[in-house]
Amino acid sequence: MKYVTARRFFLPLFLLTALAVSLPADGEPGTAAAAMTAAIGKPVRMKTTQGGVFHGILKLVAEDRIEIVADDGQILQIDLESVEEFTVIEEKITKETFFQDSAANRLIVMPTGFPMETGEFHVADQEIIAVTVSYGLNEHASFWAGLSIPGFLVSARYIFSPSDSFALSVGSFAGLSWMENLKTGVILPYLIGSWGEPNNNITVGASPIVTFDYTRATPFELNGAVAALGGKMVLTASSSLIFENWIMWLKRDVYGGSLDQASAKWDAVPRVLLPAVVFRIAGQRLSWDIGAIIPLFITDSGYEANTGYRLQGIGGDAVIPLPILSVTYRID
Repeated sequence: MKYVTARRFFLPLFLLTALAVSLPADGEPGTAAAAMTAAIGKPVRMKTTQGGVFHGILKLVAEDRIEIVADDGQILQIDLESVEEFTVIEEKITKETFFQDSAANRLIVMPTGFPMETGEFHVADQEIIAVTVSYGLNEHASFWAGLSIPGFLVSARYIFSPSDSFALSVGSFAGLSWMENLKTGVILPYLIGSWGEPNNNITVGASPIVTFDYTRATPFELNGAVAALGGKMVLTASSSLIFENWIMWLKRDVYGGSLDQASAKWDAVPRVLLPAVVFRIAGQRLSWDIGAIIPLFITDSGYEANTGYRLQGIGGDAVIPLPILSVTYRID
């Protein structure tokens, strides 16, 4: 994808430059109120000591409260003493200005390269069969864990942000199967890079696929590799479009003339393609996704004299999309 195309469709329409004004810890409300008064009529972002985050046009600064006009026209009143952070958004107002996403730390399944906020905590239900939690320890580390019908899932990553518009995450995902008493599973040591902003970005990732089985003489085995290309684009102040494309390389069985002479060999042609797209209704506390994923398989004849590759779906020649439905709730 060319730079101009990526910038046009997946980066925000503007770069926010913000001036953060924190309330003094030793109690100087007059100074803070004066700074807020100077911002009347401008778009602002406020965070309270209770963890609430509010966006809107600053309308009034009184002795005991602040009033802002939200993107839907509501006038919100916020107790002045509860304001912990106050940020003035210095650029023009667009649909991204007031966009809030409780699941901003991830695309559909994969995380972005950007960090979570310190203390940020999410609970998500994905496809009903999996419940996951995410926690941001600080700007450099975050953790993820989940329970599903197949097994137990964990992940940890370290985040490096050389600039405001680019971030790298290095980490590892591990899945353990209930069916084999947690003796079998998969490990994905991954590298993820994101360019743009948490709410508007292009994200790429790659990982080897390592399976393990402690019932074997050699527990660990390299079984393949996976790459992913994803992105997020804000549509309105409360909605966004998210896509993920997964490509998997796995060994193929090659038969030397008969079915009892099979050997597993690597092939430059991937075996599995998983394009997916969702529409996200986003909010400060609750966000939900609805969309579809299309499992595609690239098959071959299996013999040394390969007769060619075929693209198939889960229904054989019929390509059948599968629905995606997930809900994320931000606790803090």
